[in-house]
Amino acid sequence: MSGIFGTYDIKGQIQDVAKDAYYGIFSLQHRGQECAGIAVNDNGTFLVHKASGLVTDVFDEVTLSALTGTCAIAHCKGGSPRENGPEAIQPISIKSRVGNIALTSDSVIMNANKVRDELKDQGAIFQTNTDSEIILSLFSR
Repeated sequence: MSGIFGTYDIKGQIQDVAKDAYYGIFSLQHRGQECAGIAVNDNGTFLVHKASGLVTDVFDEVTLSALTGTCAIAHCKGGSPRENGPEAIQPISIKSRVGNIALTSDSVIMNANKVRDELKDQGAIFQTNTDSEIILSLFSR
């Protein structure tokens, strides 16, 4: 299982929630050391940074200070044969007609190929091989 962490500043005053998310996934890194990512919501715009490597290798002070906003989700992942490649690093964000959406999950959709094919028939375009992107596509509909 991956390490997943979320933080939200209910008062909307703190702009460095990325640091809280960083420390959250740093403490969960024993759950996965292949890659890490953080998505921050800055008034409806998502700022995302993610890459392969340990949490301390992916993020530095400059990167974290650029991720400003009032809520964040973060993910650190171990190896997964189903979901691989740099495009599969989470969180995943999309722009849809209902707004921007970001998601990270550690789920397995049992009929993922069938659902993905049905969504493609409806015009969905996928950038990754992750179940999280299927969930995002369903949310946006």
